[in-house]
Amino acid sequence: MFGEMLGLSFVKTQLSLKKENLEDLKACKTNLTNIQQEFLESKNKITEPSLSSDTWQGSLANKFELIRDEINSEYQDLKGKQLDEVITKIEDKINTLIDDIDGLKNQITSIEKEIEKQKIKIHTDKEEFVWAMK
Repeated sequence: MFGEMLGLSFVKTQLSLKKENLEDLKACKTNLTNIQQEFLESKNKITEPSLSSDTWQGSLANKFELIRDEINSEYQDLKGKQLDEVITKIEDKINTLIDDIDGLKNQITSIEKEIEKQKIKIHTDKEEFVWAMK
């Protein structure tokens, strides 16, 4: 029974750690999602100010527009690939932790049942010993 008690303590510690990790990842995902939203809302600033023949024209204006196009492309890459990929990886890890937590809860229930069986057996053996001594 000592081994089961030790095992139960270990599994409960693992469960606690996994729950902490889960909460940290959920907070991280929320923060990243908020940052991504702010990032999306600021996209229109790439094209400000708008250029026209009245404001700016010529080769420098054309180079400036090319730079804006590159920035827009990098912006799309950062938003579309990098942020989305990180958020997806975090979601995958969250799902893995949820599965791990469910497994640990089942393991705890199983160990607790085994401990209870052993307590009953010890009690029964003790009663049989007392009867045998009479």
